[in-house]
Amino acid sequence: MYAKPDTSWEAQLAKGQRAELRLADYYIRRGFVAAVVRGRCSEADIIIKKGGHYWAVEVKDCAGAFKYGFFPVEHSYKQKPSGLETTGADIWAFVAGSEAYAIATQKLRELIGNGGYETKSMCHGETQCWLVPIADVEACGKRLKLMPPDAISRPWKQRWPTGRQVGHPE
Repeated sequence: MYAKPDTSWEAQLAKGQRAELRLADYYIRRGFVAAVVRGRCSEADIIIKKGGHYWAVEVKDCAGAFKYGFFPVEHSYKQKPSGLETTGADIWAFVAGSEAYAIATQKLRELIGNGGYETKSMCHGETQCWLVPIADVEACGKRLKLMPPDAISRPWKQRWPTGRQVGHPE
């Protein structure tokens, strides 16, 4: 018998948090300091630092991207601006399987502004997303090879310089 996937908010949150840890792990393995920011009001999912520079990263779990050939980019929720329209992140990263596709937020905005992409209603019609082909994101961004989920250590707590409590992978 086929089991219907769990699409509850809690299940989606858990998937997203696993994607955040995998991407933080990617940056840590390349010499960055990376912290996963927890909480609904944060401007980003991960903060990365290297050489005195900081970047805020928005992480989207897009497990079905290869099946459909595009990344959904949220722009409104309940008819109010959200997602790309309101983010404070410097980088957007789409995690899909063993890869992530990272693109500067401003570049993603320009791409969508010039592209004429289809819009689709998702989440019972409450969320509106642009459907951006994977190839377009890859052409303007960077493809990253991630470690398998079971290769990442458990998160631990530390204080980020701002004093916010964050999770940080070992």
